[in-house]
This record gives sequence, C-alpha cells and structure tokens, in this order.
Amino acid sequence: MVTGASSGIGREIAKSFDQPGNILSLVARRTTLLEGLRRELRADSRVIEADLARTNEPIEWLERAEKSAGPTDILVNNAGTSYVERTAGVDAERVRALFQINVHTPIAAIHHVLPMMLSRGGGTIVNIASNAAFSPAPFFAHYTASKGALGNFSESLRMELERSGVHVLTVYPGPIHTPMADRNWAQLDSHKPSKWVPIGDAAVLAGLVRRAVVRRHDRVIYPAVYKLGWWFPSVGRWVAENLVPSAKETKTPPLDGDVPCGRVM
Repeated sequence: MVTGASSGIGREIAKSFDQPGNILSLVARRTTLLEGLRRELRADSRVIEADLARTNEPIEWLERAEKSAGPTDILVNNAGTSYVERTAGVDAERVRALFQINVHTPIAAIHHVLPMMLSRGGGTIVNIASNAAFSPAPFFAHYTASKGALGNFSESLRMELERSGVHVLTVYPGPIHTPMADRNWAQLDSHKPSKWVPIGDAAVLAGLVRRAVVRRHDRVIYPAVYKLGWWFPSVGRWVAENLVPSAKETKTPPLDGDVPCGRVM
C-alpha cells in the first residue's frame, strides 16, 4: 500500500516493489498518473483514488483497498504536501489540510493496520518524514512541524513494537528531485542554494527504502550528508537559518494535474 504513488518518491517506491506475486495498491488523487504507473508495472496493481485531506472517513480508501487486495502487509505512508511561503499568508483551511495529509491520515492508517499486523506477528509500516523533522527551515513552518510530528510518532512506535514482529521504518529524505521539490525551489527568491545543496534521486531513495524493509533497518536518511543534521541538530538548524533564502510573496501553487484538497468524493 503506497500513498502518494502518482509521482516523485511514492511512484519510485511502488516501482521498487514491482515483482510478480506482489499486489500493489496505488493511492493518490491524480488517477491519470496512477493509471499510467499501473500500466508500467508487472505486479498486480490496483488504482485507489483518494483525497487524504478529508477528515470525514479518513481511511475509507484503505478499507476499500483491503476489500480488493486483502490485509496490508506493507503500509507506506508517503503522501505529503508543503507550503513554501510566509506563514501569515496560510489560512486555517490550508493548515488543516496539510496536517490531515501529513500527520492525521497516516496515523489513522497505522491504527487501522496495526491490530491485524500484531495478531499475525508481522508486517511493515514505512513513514516518509523529512530531514525537516530535525532541521526546520524558515518559510516551511507547517511542513516542518508536520514532519516532526510524523517522524517522532514513527520513532516512538518503532521502540514500542521492537519485540512484536512488526517493523517500523522511518525515512528522512533531504532535498530530492521530484515535482513537489522543484515547485518548492521555484517559491524561493533565489535558486542559488540549489546549486550547492546535495539533492538526491527518488529512484535511489526508493532502492534504499526497499533494502531497509528487507533488512528491517530503523531508518533511512538520504542523501547521506543529511545524517549530520540527525547526529548534530545544531548544524542543520544553523544551515537552514542562515542559508535558506526568503520565499516569494506568492501562494504555493498546486502541482500539475492536481485537484483541490478536501473535495467530496
């Protein structure tokens, strides 16, 4: 089960698990992109259209997918959104939608799959956080808060389930070449940092995630240089505070082909 599978990291993670015998549930709002991905895959793949910003029945998509494909063995909470702009310009509804997508829906999905995983004595939960969870940056206030929440929830859950047979993997991507990241760079006044900031590849990250699932690792931090921010948080915070340029005076635009959050489905 991969949320946010229509592009970027989620798409590559779905492709990394593409092998005969697997059943892949591909979850996102942009069904045209999901259908294109499904046609590329060899595994039995199901397209699940879902708006993860909904507060009403937030895991209806998960229940629907399990009716079709059976219980979830691997849940990848990848879907996420971000605003790169001045905090004062973000209205309450957009704040609600971001925290629903980035925090509340992933946690609700975990609460749904966890009892059955515990009863089986196995299963994997993968939470895609961000290096922003431990290196917050200006103009990303809501995103960094939400990823900090998901990352800490994930790490705490991993400790709790250590002897249960259920594996919890937390993933902390730094900047990655994806449509959302490219959109975010364009929201900043200067692209100069993008010329020296280490930027990773989504396919490489997906390969690391798959290997970490197989080997039952605790976490993935990629590109590797961002491990400095994990072990020495003050370094990452200094870099973010002093080198991230100002955001433009514009609202963060939607991704190409996106649909409004929170619509009734």
